[in-house]
Amino acid sequence: MLAPPAAAVDVFGSVDGFSLFTGAGAVTNTATSGIIGNIGSNAGSISGFGSSTIVGSSHTADAISRQAKTDLDNAYNQLMLLPNTASIHASGFGVGETLTEGVHFISGAGSLGGNIILAAQNNPDAIFVFKFAGAFSVAAQSKVIFTNGTHRSNVIWLSGAEVATLGHNHKSF
Repeated sequence: MLAPPAAAVDVFGSVDGFSLFTGAGAVTNTATSGIIGNIGSNAGSISGFGSSTIVGSSHTADAISRQAKTDLDNAYNQLMLLPNTASIHASGFGVGETLTEGVHFISGAGSLGGNIILAAQNNPDAIFVFKFAGAFSVAAQSKVIFTNGTHRSNVIWLSGAEVATLGHNHKSF
């Protein structure tokens, strides 16, 4: 069972039901994937999921995707207002570092290119927010490892350029 999000990041409304959602572009899959949750786009196509296992529904430019777009815009604005609390970090994450809770801001594009450990220090409300002013990409085989009580509902990655790219075989656990 997914732990409820901390109050600071409990802002997604109807978007919570989606595993993949974009308000302005396409959702494209280039491999066989397993997705638990809805997939949606308010303004683009959904493609490449023919050989994938999806436990959820697809929504393209319908009432559900329109509400999700509104909720996503509201969530993005609220999350961007969170004060940056972590020290300045290079644009690349995933060199084996361990991070404790915080709000990280990168003034341009950023990436996850390996393993990163997020350690909540046994605080169920520890949040990990990564805000990028530019595009965000995740390299193939990257891993986000949760320790010491980190809850995935409290880990947020925000791309200011409305561009996110995920490489093959990325994992969060």
